[in-house]
Amino acid sequence: MPNLLRRRRVAAAAAVLAVLAGCGGSAGGGQAKPATATGRPSPPTTEEPVAALALAAMDDRSGNVGEYRGLLAELAPRCQELPNRIADLVVDAQQRMADHARVESMITVLRAIVDAVPPGFPPTECAAAAVAVANRLAP
Repeated sequence: MPNLLRRRRVAAAAAVLAVLAGCGGSAGGGQAKPATATGRPSPPTTEEPVAALALAAMDDRSGNVGEYRGLLAELAPRCQELPNRIADLVVDAQQRMADHARVESMITVLRAIVDAVPPGFPPTECAAAAVAVANRLAP
């Protein structure tokens, strides 16, 4: 059974990457967009719906894309990574937990990352927060 779950997640992750690549997303690039006149990175716009849709589809919750979209929007000003890279981080964190026999949904992992990155500070690398979340939820 664990091998079946692992194969399903690998296939789902491959599907997410294919969707993100096909829609012009970074699919793991994670590079910040050029700064605007205010000095802040311009907010991602076209990638976020694809990332939210991909995570929702991997959770078999395609009808609840708005919840994923809202959480990604919360992370946008907090993270240096773009939404597609954040989606990759969520998938990676979930896989790390699965490797330790801890099964969590994408939405649970995404919520935990939102909780781990406090608002009101300059954008940070959320990759470290994703690793910390995976380690905390699956010791």
